[in-house]
Amino acid sequence: MAAHLTALVTVIAGLVSGGVGAVAALFVPLGMALYWRERSPYAAFHALQATVFQAGGAILYILTAVASALALVLGWLVTAAVSVALLGLVFLPVAAGLTVLVLLVLAAAPVAGLLWVLRGADQAFRGQAFEYPLAGRLAARALAFEAVPRLR
Repeated sequence: MAAHLTALVTVIAGLVSGGVGAVAALFVPLGMALYWRERSPYAAFHALQATVFQAGGAILYILTAVASALALVLGWLVTAAVSVALLGLVFLPVAAGLTVLVLLVLAAAPVAGLLWVLRGADQAFRGQAFEYPLAGRLAARALAFEAVPRLR
């Protein structure tokens, strides 16, 4: 359960440090996975899949932010270039709408990830099987699990 909740630490560390702390915070669930590897396969599995989920989410967030920034720059450049001929007034609402959409997506993505993490923490606390899509399979393969380990 605690491994899933380290996502909160990752997000807070990323916000406070401009993203650098998020990278350091990824070592917390990884350290938990290494510590619990021989002691509790259940705990190690959840810690490793939390690490993979958080790292994958961070990479996707960065790629989305970069692609969005490029799209915004291009949209505003086209709007500025065409505005000389007064056609830019047509593109102005499109560029502004794109800007608002990008800001909403970039703000909502971490919240959606945290909701998924809270679901995983709750199910792990109850001893129920929980597996993130893709991250769970990668963690199971890395730990050589046949299936999602359950509490006994």
